[in-house]
Amino acid sequence: LPICHVDQNGVITFRNERFIEIFGYTQEDVPTLAEWWRSAYPDTDYRRWVMETWDVAVRRAADKGTDIEPVEYRVACKNGEQRIVEISGITMGEDFFATFIDLTDRKRAEADLLKERDFSDTVIDSLPGIFYMYNEQRRFLRWNRNFESLSGYSGGEIARMSPLNFFAGPEKNLLDEKIKEVFRNGAAEVEADFLSKDGTRTPCFFSGLTLKINDELY
Repeated sequence: LPICHVDQNGVITFRNERFIEIFGYTQEDVPTLAEWWRSAYPDTDYRRWVMETWDVAVRRAADKGTDIEPVEYRVACKNGEQRIVEISGITMGEDFFATFIDLTDRKRAEADLLKERDFSDTVIDSLPGIFYMYNEQRRFLRWNRNFESLSGYSGGEIARMSPLNFFAGPEKNLLDEKIKEVFRNGAAEVEADFLSKDGTRTPCFFSGLTLKINDELY
């Protein structure tokens, strides 16, 4: 965990090896907090915002006698790389210790997942007819816009429903058996009337297939 100590005069009196390893700045590079601001936050407007928010966090911690609350910043390393870092710490009189948690890899992974989700949503929404996906507990996981349009329910409402909510009478029992068959045999087909929120019945042909992801069936 990168750590540094800054005294009341703004001198960085200590930084551990992890600090140098992550950010690349040695004592000669950034001997003071002022040098750190200029090097780690080269954009003037962003630097001003960082300095203001950090000053508020440090003063609040000193006044209340609590730890410095974590603040997320974008740090420019010596090699030019940008890293996303959560900075917190403790105050000691007018001095403070700052600790740094590198969030870069996690943030990049989250961004990649969002891109994959957006791509899959686009693919699902492009499918003709209605599409929906649920698990063995019959909780909806994914569906396309055609499903929302035909059902008349919002996405939030669908998320709280079961596939059987869209059928009535004997067809509900039939669909119940077909869902069991899908998870038992891997596939099933059935013709039934799809029941919309306003009571409209739409004759549909349903074809169900199972997917196995990380040893779970969908």
